[in-house]
Formats: sequence, C-alpha cells, structure tokens
Amino acid sequence: MQWLTLIVVAQAAAAPVAPQTPDPGESRWITVGEALTRSQGRASVEYRLFSAPDLAEMCAQPQPVALAGPDEPVVVVAGEPFPLGVLQVAALDARGARLDGVPLTITVEQGDPPQLDRQAVQDQPGMLTPLSPGWLRFRIQAICGDEPAWLDLEATVIPGAVP
Repeated sequence: MQWLTLIVVAQAAAAPVAPQTPDPGESRWITVGEALTRSQGRASVEYRLFSAPDLAEMCAQPQPVALAGPDEPVVVVAGEPFPLGVLQVAALDARGARLDGVPLTITVEQGDPPQLDRQAVQDQPGMLTPLSPGWLRFRIQAICGDEPAWLDLEATVIPGAVP
C-alpha cells in the first residue's frame, strides 16, 4: 500500500509537465535520463536517475522556475561519447537567481535517419554516442511545479575522425 502511495505522489508531481513531454511512441524521441541543476560554478546538469521517493521529497514544495541554456551552440561529434553533464542548463527563480538541485528530465529528438542507437542509450547511462552526422534536439524539462518549464537545445552532430 505504501509503495502505491509513493508512485501516485510522484506521478501527481510530474503531471503538470505531461502536456509538453514528447510522445515516447514517436521513434524520433528518446528519453536519455534525469538530472539536477547546479547553482555553483558553471551552470550545468548533474546526471542521475530519480526514484519515486526522491521525486516525492523533491516535489513536496515546488517553486516556479525558468530554464536557461548556453549562449553558444551545442556541438556533438559522431562516434564519440557525449556526457550529458556538459550540457549548460540553469534553473532560475522569479528574481533570476540560479537554483541548485532542481530535478530535470532530458529527452532527445533525433533527425532522420536516427543518429542514436536506443540500446546504447540504455547501456551507457549519462552518455550519448551519435552514430552519424546530423542534428539532435535536447528537451530539458523541470519535473516539479504547477507551471511547466522546459528548454530546447539544438545540437549539431558533426563528422568524427575517420579511423
């Protein structure tokens, strides 16, 4: 009974974001992980996965946030691992101050033909290795809160070194 309660709490906390969440049935979208924002040093995400009890605690007192991304374009090299932790994303409160520990979900839209191998995404948590040049779109979403917050980061996948 308690396990079911935790799941319901986590789902209720995540529900406001659902309208903007990409349809997992669409083959071009892949959920690649979850992360926390960092407020100190360079704005970035710390890759991790959340459990239902984690989310229930984190979302108990949500606050409105806005997400801000990098000024420079995201470049990924085909055939080389790309750690999600290098994505520069900041969560900001209403005054524009950076917030620490805001839980996020990271989803990737890939071009056609697909640049990512779904199995490799599962086998290498926190890393992406594009198979070919093209483009990717990272969708970063705040998990908690009554008002959905998300950020789309366009990434160019450039050719890697020829072996």
